[in-house]
Amino acid sequence: GKAELPPCMMDKLYVEYHTNPKNRVMISYMYDNQEDDRFTKEEMRHVGYGIFVKEFILFYEEVLQYYISEERDGEMQITESFYRTLDAVKVHDETTKYGQINLILTAQDMKDEKTTMDMLENYYRMEYSVNRLFEPIKE
Repeated sequence: GKAELPPCMMDKLYVEYHTNPKNRVMISYMYDNQEDDRFTKEEMRHVGYGIFVKEFILFYEEVLQYYISEERDGEMQITESFYRTLDAVKVHDETTKYGQINLILTAQDMKDEKTTMDMLENYYRMEYSVNRLFEPIKE
């Protein structure tokens, strides 16, 4: 509520980690609904001043489990571990594409077929309009 963020940032969950900018920081993560129980491992992006970031897209009732490991003196050490879910405000943010999908999932979970169908129709109309009105730039 303190700064206006672009919609493309509002759709995402950001995991932020602070440390010495010279250290290598890895994040290992998995979603609770994935078929296998293996973590995906990626290096976190250093955005400056020792701040490392990884962005995720979460949907309604999805849980992200992750742990962060940091390379110090040539050794990797696990430094923190968390479970994260989507913020309730983002679930009900109908101004973004993912927010609309989350509202559809919420209505479906509540067994509200009319609202689910109305929202699906609205979503498809918007997608169709965007695809018809905007074309990729060709060079």
